[in-house]
Amino acid sequence: SDNKVKLTYKLEGNYSDATINFALVSISETTNIKRGENGGVTLTNDNVVRQLITKKANSNGEIFFAATPTPAVGNAAVIVFIQQKDFKIVGAAMAKM
Repeated sequence: SDNKVKLTYKLEGNYSDATINFALVSISETTNIKRGENGGVTLTNDNVVRQLITKKANSNGEIFFAATPTPAVGNAAVIVFIQQKDFKIVGAAMAKM
């Protein structure tokens, strides 16, 4: 089955000369470490970025995330932020899935 995440967006305000960044994240991931200095330890990490897409900001559009495996529903979110050339963030939003 097709597990790609599709996001449709529309921007308002002044976003000329800015980029828009979309991060598909796993809210929480647990990893059982098998070897090495942390062997036998279970680690939990929050807000793990699975895929980051950056493009020139425009008034609207669609983004398709192709990260595999796609985070499970209830454990996924998309974080979006608009950034000017001087790296100042001028807008941000988060949506859980």
